[in-house]
Amino acid sequence: MASTHNPGISGDLIVNLKDVPFLELGTGTRIKLLRYSEETGDWVLWVSMQPGATFAPHWHLGHGQYFVTKGELLYDVGSAPEG
Repeated sequence: MASTHNPGISGDLIVNLKDVPFLELGTGTRIKLLRYSEETGDWVLWVSMQPGATFAPHWHLGHGQYFVTKGELLYDVGSAPEG
């Protein structure tokens, strides 16, 4: 069943990754916005990065959660291999 993805909807949300387009960031990185909340500022992204790709230095107002499904994430507090 095809559906229209609405990442800002309130309440429960089921997301099929096939329904969400990638946004190309032009640096070997692309993202899918899965969820966001205007009330809390929370958001959930699916991030796909080519080997060696990096993000520009930045900061978040809240915490980050990362689920590494392939490769390894190198972060300022350490590294996380897939799994």
